[in-house]
Amino acid sequence: ELMKGMQLYHYFNESETNEVYHYIDEHLDSSFLRYYHFYNQTGMRPTEPFIGELVGDWYLIPPELRKNGIPMQMQLNDELKSILLEMQSFRDEYVARNSPNPNGQAYGIISKKLLKITRALNFDTNRKITLKSFRHHYGIKRVYTTGNIFQVAMEMGHKSVTTTQHYLRFQLDELRDHFPSLVPIIDNMANIEINMQDGNKKMGTQYSNVNKLHT
Repeated sequence: ELMKGMQLYHYFNESETNEVYHYIDEHLDSSFLRYYHFYNQTGMRPTEPFIGELVGDWYLIPPELRKNGIPMQMQLNDELKSILLEMQSFRDEYVARNSPNPNGQAYGIISKKLLKITRALNFDTNRKITLKSFRHHYGIKRVYTTGNIFQVAMEMGHKSVTTTQHYLRFQLDELRDHFPSLVPIIDNMANIEINMQDGNKKMGTQYSNVNKLHT
């Protein structure tokens, strides 16, 4: 059931991400590029940049404000801290207008702008492309670049590592096409698997010979 839920969304591959950024460079306020870059680099849910607090280098969200009741403790670099404060300042414009839901207003505008961009770029409209597409992009890249699915589950606030494992369901040829930066990692994984298989075959032959000597 969870697998079906994730298939409703489409991850942004690296080429699509670059197309979005390039379109903004040519047509829109560059602040949106920074907002989308933040989502792409942190894997946060659409609301999460607006519901936490920056303490030093750490962005903190209490468990009661997160979808799965898991607190967030994410360390941000100077670039991401700057963008986060800019996004919260954007939200504060709606606070100043006495909006009943300033967080929703802020990420709603960012989300609607993304929809217009993807339509202008003629992305596949049969897939559900949303701000969550950046989150899926992040999840796929992190499980391969870290090699630690438990760490990624913690980063993304997944209650169960089973949810995170869905980012491993894609065919390797698909990932090679969609994430060129992962090709060296994927090829290295393939080589390790081949070497393990060869090693197992050699061990099997050795044990087979030993058995023959004892018969």
